Amino acid sequence: IRTTREGLSKYTNFPKRIVNKYKAILFQKPFEIDDATKKYLESDTVDLINNFDGKGNSIYAFARNELFRDRAVYGVAFALVTSNENDNAFATCINPLSVKDWQIQNGKLSLFRYDYSVYANRTSSSQEPTKITYSDEYALIDGKVFLTRWQAEKEGNDWKIKEQIELTNFIEIPVVSVFNESLLADSKADILSYHELKSSLLNQLYHQAFQKIFITGNLSDSQKIAFAEYIATVIATKDGSPNANVTTIEPTNPVALISQLGTTEINIYKSAFHLNQMTAAGSKNVEGADTQSVNKEDFISAIKVEMGILEKQLTQLITLLGDQLGETLNPAVKFDYDQLSMLDF
Repeated sequence: IRTTREGLSKYTNFPKRIVNKYKAILFQKPFEIDDATKKYLESDTVDLINNFDGKGNSIYAFARNELFRDRAVYGVAFALVTSNENDNAFATCINPLSVKDWQIQNGKLSLFRYDYSVYANRTSSSQEPTKITYSDEYALIDGKVFLTRWQAEKEGNDWKIKEQIELTNFIEIPVVSVFNESLLADSKADILSYHELKSSLLNQLYHQAFQKIFITGNLSDSQKIAFAEYIATVIATKDGSPNANVTTIEPTNPVALISQLGTTEINIYKSAFHLNQMTAAGSKNVEGADTQSVNKEDFISAIKVEMGILEKQLTQLITLLGDQLGETLNPAVKFDYDQLSMLDF
């Protein structure tokens, strides 16, 4: 029974819809970077504008699809500055779920550790892929930054130190962090309720939203086949009246579940987008001008907060990337706040 219900319970991805809506507004226009910094980032030597994360994603795509995504979904976000074997610097977002430990002193990270897995290089597709798990620990000790890389043993939970180095380019751990409340925090309870209600509705429609006819009694084999194949469920009895009994169960009415689903969906969007009032889809009621104005002001205030957080993160990231490359940068990142006045609400 549970397996059947799980198969009929389809999840509505409200979190993705909410985050995408914020993205569309926040990044409607590209943020600006001061001319001196942008010129350096665009230079052929580093080309960080077009390859900010070492995977070919621009700084704008990185900010939109990784930096903001983690902050929106988890509330907590970590962006690490590092380099590859060719000493090319890049930034990468660390999934908060893989971060195992951190410590903050005087407003800055003094300890940071996260786990990750990579596959060993192969020379042939006939070789079995080998996954290796590492744990990188950054520590700030006496004004110096040290990186200790641990490797998991194949058997058990033991770890061995693979390497330990001092990061001479940095005076602080090269991780930009933000600790805040997820944009989904207020709506997560309603999202879960919606899923439960939708599961109930879909299962009710599947099992109970049609008429059922049961025929019981002593029936001949030919009668059983005819009834069961075309019109009804047959329950044969050995001891009973020769005449068949017909029981009809009318379909249940799902109107209560449908109504509650609509209310819950409204509550999801009200919480996610800071709305004091919201008119249901298909309703003939129209929000008053005062209500629309209050809703817009609250939402714009929330967007401005997000822009400020991103400006700070990107400024810190670019500064750390300059440190990694031995270049002193004083970046200024600015979002276009004026565009919010044109927001169609």
